[in-house]
Amino acid sequence: MIAHIKIGRIPVHVFTEETLHIEIDQVIKDSSKKTFLNTNAHLVQLANSTEQWLINYFSEQVDYVVCDGASIQLGAKYTNQVVPEKITYNIWFWNFAKFCSENNHSIFLLGGQDGVAQKAVQRLIDKNPELKIYYHHGYFNKKSGSKENDEVIKMINKIKPNILVVCFGMPIQEKYIKDNYDLLNVNVFLSGGGALDFISGNVKTAPSFISKIYMEWFYRLCLDPKRLWKRYLIGNFMYIYYVLKYRKNKI
Repeated sequence: MIAHIKIGRIPVHVFTEETLHIEIDQVIKDSSKKTFLNTNAHLVQLANSTEQWLINYFSEQVDYVVCDGASIQLGAKYTNQVVPEKITYNIWFWNFAKFCSENNHSIFLLGGQDGVAQKAVQRLIDKNPELKIYYHHGYFNKKSGSKENDEVIKMINKIKPNILVVCFGMPIQEKYIKDNYDLLNVNVFLSGGGALDFISGNVKTAPSFISKIYMEWFYRLCLDPKRLWKRYLIGNFMYIYYVLKYRKNKI
C-alpha cells in the first residue's frame, strides 16, 4: 500500500522512483490495468477552477498520482505533510526506459507533433537498444467515436504495449485516458504532458541548480514566455491560494 497526501484536494502518492517502478512492474506481471497520472501546480489550479471534474476523477478513479514538480513538494511542506519525491519525465523517463528494457516491458508514446515522438523514440533506443517502444503523433481527432481515434485505438491494441504514455498536455490527456480507458488493452497508463519535447531534445532541461532552488518554472517561462506566462505568473498564485484554502482538507 502506497501512502498518499492531499494537495489542493488532489491526492498525491508518496512514491520514490524505486517504489514506482516496483508498482508498475507488479501491475504488468499481474496482467492488471492501472493509471499512474502526474500532478503539478497546473493540474491543481485547473482542478479547482475550470476543470473541477478532475477532483472526482483523481480522487475516485485514478489509481496512483505521482508528484511531478517542486510545487507539489512545497505544497506538502506548507501543509505539514510528508514530502513526496519529485519524479519528472525530463529526468526520470531515461531511467524508466532502462528499467523497461531490462524487464522486457513495452512502451507506446502517444502525442507530440509529427516527428517529435519519432525523435524521442530514437534517442531512447540509442541508450537502450533492446527497448520495445512504439509511437504515434498527437495530431488526430481525439473525440470518442471519431474515425481517427478509433484507428489509433485499434493500432495500439494490435501492438498490445504494456505501458501507454499519453502526452497531450493537461487536461486533454487526462480526459483522453478517462474516456478511452475501457477501450485500450494496456496495463499501465501514464500522463506525460510535454515529456516528448524534453526526451526528443527539442526543449532544454533546466540545470540541476535551478531545480534545487525550485525555480524550474521560471527557467521554462524564460524559454517560452508567450505560451507559458499565464500558466506560471497567474496560475502559480492561484495554486498557492488553493493549497492554503484546502490545507485542512487532507487524507
